[in-house]
Amino acid sequence: MNIDQSLSANGLQRIRQLAAGHPVFLLTYQDGACVIKADSAGKNKLLKDPIEIMNAIDPHARSRVLGKQELMAIKGWASGNAGNLDEKTPGYLITELGKALLPPLPPMAGQRTPVSQQQSVFIVMPAKQQLMDLKEAGSEALGLDADGHPTVRDKGKVRQLADVFKQHGTLEKLGNILAVDAFNGNQDRINFQDNVQVRSWHGQPMRRMQNIGNFFVGEGGDGRLTVLGLDVFDPVNQFQDFDRFAETDFDPFPGRALRPDAKPQRQKLAQDVAADLETVLGPRNRKLGFLKQTRLPNDAAIRIERGLDDGAKKILAYLKAKYANGGIPIAISQRLQACGWMSRINFPKL
Repeated sequence: MNIDQSLSANGLQRIRQLAAGHPVFLLTYQDGACVIKADSAGKNKLLKDPIEIMNAIDPHARSRVLGKQELMAIKGWASGNAGNLDEKTPGYLITELGKALLPPLPPMAGQRTPVSQQQSVFIVMPAKQQLMDLKEAGSEALGLDADGHPTVRDKGKVRQLADVFKQHGTLEKLGNILAVDAFNGNQDRINFQDNVQVRSWHGQPMRRMQNIGNFFVGEGGDGRLTVLGLDVFDPVNQFQDFDRFAETDFDPFPGRALRPDAKPQRQKLAQDVAADLETVLGPRNRKLGFLKQTRLPNDAAIRIERGLDDGAKKILAYLKAKYANGGIPIAISQRLQACGWMSRINFPKL
């Protein structure tokens, strides 16, 4: 189905929550299916800006923010079709929709604009075939379920992911996605600061990965599996709002990794991400125990770095086209300046 068309109750047949405790739902229509997901945010624009950039760089991960009328239609359908609402956490959908539909309060004394009460923003994306994430695959290889409980050990998915990463262009595309994260200020996937111990993977230290479940693989436009730039919003990062630029010495802007003179930083970043991928995918079965056999190609870090460089060029090209006639907002110009891209060569209408 076409997610650019407004969602309504017409033709909606079933809504299913995909994971307990998570606001992610599969909507099944007569002409197809889509997925809606709620993020903790106080206004739609917080997701709209970073989504637009990721859509430009990775159209396979296309998504958009749902409007008020769409949310009301889904809420109305859910309220009247309890028999076709399959929730692992009962009442979760209506609760999250209510957070997204909270009406604004009247302006406070001395203010002109209403006070927003919105606590959630919903996005919609196409339903992806064979969608899996790195955490799921790595956990199954260790014999653990999604909640960390022991289950049957299965390395099938890590082998499948390893094959995907070996494909031409996959690790480069991962670099593209991380470049968008850097410009968006999204550190929910990886941490862009060097020498920061972010977490461990079942006792093994990780260098960059903060949320292993945010590394996704699913069908691309050609039917092959590829990495996907899903989950672009970081709700706890000070760079989430494109209307302000809140860089400090303690929290530098992640987009600085995209600067033309930051090649050593990108090299180290790519090496760390490749090492973390190897850690989660785990070692291959070895006939000789003293031989180390990796799952990624030997040039994995080089390919990720190449993708970071290419991603930076794609983001700049997108912004050059968007602001070809000038009118760059101050906060965006500050991001561009931090990336080393703010010049009359790139933006003649400055």
